[in-house]
Amino acid sequence: MMFRLILFFYLFYSYQAFGFGFACKFEEVYIDGQTQQGLLLIKKNKLRYEYSDKNLYTIIHKNNNTTISKNNNRKQVDNYEGEKNLIDHLMSITNEFPNLKEIYNIKKFKIIVENSSLNDFIKRIAIVSDDINLSIYFQNCKKGEILDLYFQHNPYFRFSHS
Repeated sequence: MMFRLILFFYLFYSYQAFGFGFACKFEEVYIDGQTQQGLLLIKKNKLRYEYSDKNLYTIIHKNNNTTISKNNNRKQVDNYEGEKNLIDHLMSITNEFPNLKEIYNIKKFKIIVENSSLNDFIKRIAIVSDDINLSIYFQNCKKGEILDLYFQHNPYFRFSHS
């Protein structure tokens, strides 16, 4: 048992050190039944949250900075700041991986985390507040190397999640 635990921590930190992370498809489900799909890339202190809809946007978090660009105009990049920046809160939660709690209360948000039994990633995150109520489901998560070039808006590099 102790060997498995040591092996797990070794593998987890090896993935972080060598640029390995997770690539997942996501589906946001809102309380009114609306849904949005997209792609999530995450690696140590970096995140790319890209909606599939060309009329929506891509969020990139790196170097403790969150930026956003429209999918139909990637040259215009804006800072995404403020108290309601969920990405900063979610990044602080993922930094606790693999020792995630089931419930986080951060600012005005209640965040519920459900781990997957199929892979080493999160199955669902529920976000509840006065302003928003949704679940984000992570599907087809794959562990592997993710290059830093995928965590920038311009030039934009498409990630193929097969």
